[in-house]
Amino acid sequence: MMTKRENVLEALAGRKTEFIPIYYDSCQTVRSLSSKESPPMGTITGLDGWGCSQTSCKEAGGMFTATVDAPPVIEDITLWQEQAIFPKWNEKEVEESLKHEAEIFGYDKENYVLDMYAGKGMFERFHFMRGFEDALCDMIIEEEAVHDLVGAIADKKIEYLKIASKYIDLDYYTYMDDYGHQNGQFMSIDTFRRIFKPHYQRIIDETHKLGLKFKTHCCGLMQPFLDEFMEMGIDALDPVQPINDIPAMLKKTRGRVGLSGGLDVQHVIDSDTVTEEALRAEVRRCIDNYCTDGGFILYGASIHMYSPNRMEEGKPIQILCDETEKYGGYRK
Repeated sequence: MMTKRENVLEALAGRKTEFIPIYYDSCQTVRSLSSKESPPMGTITGLDGWGCSQTSCKEAGGMFTATVDAPPVIEDITLWQEQAIFPKWNEKEVEESLKHEAEIFGYDKENYVLDMYAGKGMFERFHFMRGFEDALCDMIIEEEAVHDLVGAIADKKIEYLKIASKYIDLDYYTYMDDYGHQNGQFMSIDTFRRIFKPHYQRIIDETHKLGLKFKTHCCGLMQPFLDEFMEMGIDALDPVQPINDIPAMLKKTRGRVGLSGGLDVQHVIDSDTVTEEALRAEVRRCIDNYCTDGGFILYGASIHMYSPNRMEEGKPIQILCDETEKYGGYRK
């Protein structure tokens, strides 16, 4: 019989599993150096390591988002080389941060898949530095400058990963960059191919050179990008929200790429009025619709997953895990 770790690794590879996996009890999320990507925890508004102002957002469970009306770091995209601020990775700082977090969170590769989540990828970091509307306009008017800037951002992501991989034995590197929203995409496929894809490919290739698997994190209606992601050689994809046609995606990915997602976080999991029965029904819906032939892990980027007591009896994450084990346990 497979362990939960072995089982989820099979699913992430797009293959059939002995029982239905759910991310929360099979994987441990390792954060990339959060002191550079966000302001210090406990602050309401502050600067991150890229000079961007971020504010803790109550509607997002306290997570940091770009501060409304804050002046952009880059005022003129054609002058990004003079105006952009890039963090300096201190190898000792990275080592100590990972060691400290390992002690706090009890990273355990023997029993869990260790998955480093690297927030604010090229597109997200670009619009944090430039402002959202101006960033979208720049992609049309000053494409070459944007291409060069996001390449410099990719360089910093690669630089950090090379350092971090020396000090923690990871399974997956999850690169977070949202190209989709609830009704469509923030850019055309052609724009993605010209500006972002070449640098995205470099990050994937470097991840594989380091002996790690690569997982794309892309929220929203991201199905139109699936062929691009697969062509670049990703190993897995999350959070695959139910606004996408997940069964159709599974027909393409099964046996090649693992999908992680399905759970309706926005309307069910994170609802203030959600009941235990609704949580259990959501698990059963996902298993019945997505998990019959393997290659799929139940997951949703819920605010509850960051709670230190998330696995206590009666908490939403505990209920989701319990129902997954009961309803999806040990199916052949």
